[in-house]
Amino acid sequence: MSSNGCVTPVTAAPIETSCAACPHDWEAHDRIGVRYCSATVAGGLDRECACPADRAKVYYR
Repeated sequence: MSSNGCVTPVTAAPIETSCAACPHDWEAHDRIGVRYCSATVAGGLDRECACPADRAKVYYR
């Protein structure tokens, strides 16, 4: 509370939605991309992205 008795609003930290393995947002991943990027991070691998985020159509949602 502030000195005048009013409650001071607290802003929440922004939720991180980017992927640790590629430059795409996590929401842009399909099922294959989720598994691929999760395995890339877990295995400490350095490999190309397999996400469909740059494609016009996503077939596996």
